[in-house]
Amino acid sequence: MDRVHTHRAIETDLAQAAFLGSLTSTSLNPPLTCAGIFRPIGLWLCTLARSEVPVKIVSLGAALLAGLFCFSGAPAHAPFANREADESASAKAELLAVHQAGRRAHFNRDVDFIVAGMGPEFTTVHDGNIRVMSREDVRRQFTEYFRGAEFSAWDDLEPPIIQMSADGKMGWMIARVRIAYTKTDAAGARSKEDTVMAWMSAYEKRDGKWLLVGNATTSEPENPR
Repeated sequence: MDRVHTHRAIETDLAQAAFLGSLTSTSLNPPLTCAGIFRPIGLWLCTLARSEVPVKIVSLGAALLAGLFCFSGAPAHAPFANREADESASAKAELLAVHQAGRRAHFNRDVDFIVAGMGPEFTTVHDGNIRVMSREDVRRQFTEYFRGAEFSAWDDLEPPIIQMSADGKMGWMIARVRIAYTKTDAAGARSKEDTVMAWMSAYEKRDGKWLLVGNATTSEPENPR
């Protein structure tokens, strides 16, 4: 009987040595794969089962195997994915801040702020037409638009939809806004405007600053069905 137990103990020790040797060999020759880990574990457990060693040792091997399964299921790219998500959220917040600053510029009739946020060329799509404008074109248009205007509303009717490119250098925003103002012309005549507009704007980030490079605008019909 002593010989039998001695033989089984030696067999178990050899199996453990083979298992540890396999893991060491794998770690010295990356990459470490699931097959490279689980195959020696399986062989070790099979040897333990044949050797009829106490159940306690087999349970230890099973626990080790379960732990390695848990380890293998952990997403290795999680830190990178989290960083990418944080950067995207930060860029979206920046564009939302640009949108909100544009609202203030309308109430302040700040033409300089509007022009500073434009790209060297700005493409607009409206009423079935496409027009490419320079910054000076934009300045002239907004100077006339703001002249004699007093805004009472420039309010989001729903949260803007903002998306970013994978490299964080381009973004687009969809907004739906109620715009209301009174306008007094050179003769002193007053007129009122109150409309709902929706648009998609395209932005590029240049030298750390978001610039508006394109816009397609629609207006709600005056007498919707």
